[in-house]
Amino acid sequence: MICRLFVLLLLLFLPVCLYAQANPSNAGNPLEELNPSEPGGKFSQSPVEITSEGQTRYEGGVAIAENHVVIHYGDVAIYCEYAEYNPETHDVLVKDRVRLYRGDYAFVCDRAVYNLETKRLYMADFAGAKLPFEMTGSNLTSFTSDEYKIYDGTFTTSDSSQPDYYIRAKGIRIYPNDRIIFT
Repeated sequence: MICRLFVLLLLLFLPVCLYAQANPSNAGNPLEELNPSEPGGKFSQSPVEITSEGQTRYEGGVAIAENHVVIHYGDVAIYCEYAEYNPETHDVLVKDRVRLYRGDYAFVCDRAVYNLETKRLYMADFAGAKLPFEMTGSNLTSFTSDEYKIYDGTFTTSDSSQPDYYIRAKGIRIYPNDRIIFT
């Protein structure tokens, strides 16, 4: 009887003891890992690399690059002619011949704002592809990394510049690997 009681108490208290020792670095503040913009947090684990063939400068806390600009951060690569990066908000404003590659997606547009931390994306006059789909539109908004909203868009599986068939809609909501909603 005493052995059974001992085993029962051991099974109850062992997980609690192991959980208490799981992450000693956050013992003082359990919410510390939820703030990714702190130094050493999740955002700063990989650097933002900005290169250009033209002029680069730092004005008012914003990095500005011109002429064949290339921005790399994690799995994101952005190519453009003009870029502004704000390290406080992690927003990248890009203009002129913008090409954005993120994972399996490729977007081409005239101008865009992309947040490197939250992955929010706003594009104007864009076209994009995720095989086998091709899409175009006047605006694209990405609320999260797995939801896109296209305004005044077309959607097709034809890879021609003049597709034989397409679907035109005032609004297209895309949930990758799940569904597409036309409104």
